[in-house]
Amino acid sequence: MKSSRWHQLSIASAVFFAGFSAVHLIDDFIFGVPAQFHLAAPVAMFLALAYMIALVGLIVAASQRSPGGYLGLTVAGLLIFLAQLLKRAPVMLQPGP
Repeated sequence: MKSSRWHQLSIASAVFFAGFSAVHLIDDFIFGVPAQFHLAAPVAMFLALAYMIALVGLIVAASQRSPGGYLGLTVAGLLIFLAQLLKRAPVMLQPGP
């Protein structure tokens, strides 16, 4: 099967996405984000692990050219983008430095 440029770019961006999301998960734990949602540390760690396993599964599915893998990565990326935008937009739109 011939490998397309778009397939390679989508897999590479998914791997980078997984790396950045792992870093943000660690950052959120450091700054106590799970406590803001009244989650105990073990529950939050389990949810983080489940998220990373699902993300790796989507990358594997997409690497095998599964439409569901591509769709899952797209949906996950959009949800993370919207969550970060809604979380950070009010701070960015405030006047001042």
